[in-house]
Amino acid sequence: MNSKPEIKAIIISLSERFERRYGPLWLASNDVDDRENLREKINEWSEEISMESIHPETASRIANMILDKEEFATYPPSLNKFLFLCKEFEKMFSANDNGQVYLAMKKLDERFGFTYGRLWDLQDKDKCKRRLDYWRQELEAKGFNSSTIARATQSIVRKPIFATYPPTLPLFLMECAFSEINEVFIDPSEAFSLACQPNDNMHPAIKGARQLIGSHSMRISKEASTRKRFEEAYLRECDNYVSNQTEYVEQLQINTAEPLEDEAVATNNSEFLKTLQAQCH
Repeated sequence: MNSKPEIKAIIISLSERFERRYGPLWLASNDVDDRENLREKINEWSEEISMESIHPETASRIANMILDKEEFATYPPSLNKFLFLCKEFEKMFSANDNGQVYLAMKKLDERFGFTYGRLWDLQDKDKCKRRLDYWRQELEAKGFNSSTIARATQSIVRKPIFATYPPTLPLFLMECAFSEINEVFIDPSEAFSLACQPNDNMHPAIKGARQLIGSHSMRISKEASTRKRFEEAYLRECDNYVSNQTEYVEQLQINTAEPLEDEAVATNNSEFLKTLQAQCH
């Protein structure tokens, strides 16, 4: 909770400093003796800042920052701009990491904006801000820190598969998860191609997903539905893998030792055809 009298005192102090810096641009009047407009402005700012539950110390810090920023060297900030800066400041330092995740997300937003242009930067800035907030919440819920987010961002923009289109949130979360265990996350579409090969030289999570779908089915059917089933299974298997790599690999080896149903069917069919051919000769 903030204190209205305390906020009012800070805005009065801010007003005096802004008046010295900006003169009539802050007073909204060419008559320096006309204080009525100024009193209305001070009351409006005080009310709005109180309604938004901005902490008095935040308002004071933002006032100091504004006077030091080149952006505001000539013109004072609008009330909306001042409120925005206050909210961003409080959001930045509300977390235990002193805003490091927030800063990492701002850098991600900037890097993706440069890399993907309009595919990332939305015309609706409010929607863009809500998306970034949602990503930050999901990343924090998973326990990823700023270093992990920064590494995942670097990895994403360097991957050929993300050269044109930005990643979805689930793929970015998985990129972070693999970054934390110092492994490279293989994109689902690339994983599908590897899973369709007859050899077993592939990541354990790809093997696990292939077992769920069936290696025989993977090789004979590359329809969109099969790809979709595989990619969904692959992301689930990746989740299981990063949770406990040793246990996952051990369980995979046990499963591999048991013949898969579709492979058993394929083997039986093959043997039946051989028997039938032998009888015909």
